[in-house]
Amino acid sequence: MTAPSLSLAAPEGHPLAQAVAISLAVRGTSLERVPLRQPVDLADDTALRLTCRRAAQPQVVLRDPLAMLDLTEDLHPDQPLHPRDPVRRAEHREGLALVRTVFPVLDQVCNAKAPRELDLAIHLLRSRLTRIETLLASAQATSGSGFSLLDTLLAPLLWRLKALDEVFDSFLLIGFGRLEARAGWLLARPEVRGELPAARRLDLPRQAWERGALVARRDEQPDWSAALGPEAAEPVPENNLLWRTLNTKVRSIGDGGALR
Repeated sequence: MTAPSLSLAAPEGHPLAQAVAISLAVRGTSLERVPLRQPVDLADDTALRLTCRRAAQPQVVLRDPLAMLDLTEDLHPDQPLHPRDPVRRAEHREGLALVRTVFPVLDQVCNAKAPRELDLAIHLLRSRLTRIETLLASAQATSGSGFSLLDTLLAPLLWRLKALDEVFDSFLLIGFGRLEARAGWLLARPEVRGELPAARRLDLPRQAWERGALVARRDEQPDWSAALGPEAAEPVPENNLLWRTLNTKVRSIGDGGALR
């Protein structure tokens, strides 16, 4: 069977689109990108469209990101990222659905403006992360190569959580040793780094700051360079008002002190 050509339309930098791109990148499969001119909304993945074109066949458009990930798996039977065993495969799919639900909760964390609102959002976030941590404790969460389809969705999530922790000292990953270790392993992989560009790593912290979210309180100076890595060594133009404004240290969790 001839492999279809794939075209993904999505807001640039959307985490579910990044997951699809990572799944194809680790297999060396090309993907056409169609960036949509709309902001990324972590709570909404309905704008994503994956168009599949095959010779002498009507084109198919997928709208469900998990169906898109399933397609990347089925197109590469010789490079499986799902477990082969049907029961483990079903468990793996459930894990993907779980990780998908974390993004809207993270959106709540990054929009909360009252201490109680932030505490509730962080409680829900940590509850979901606890379930993922438990899943990672099982060898069933990985494929034979160690890298799994679950990792394609975990990578964009952990990338964002690490950026928030490093800029705002938000401690969102504190106590999750397996997730911390997984983040280090995943974000060191070239295929993953290629789909999670360093130039966009500050997007979520900056948006939280601009919205006046409590997770990005401005009573101290945020260390934006912490999330930039090597890019932090680049000189910042003195006339760059945005960077001078953003270059202030921020305390993370609100007056409720949920994670102190």
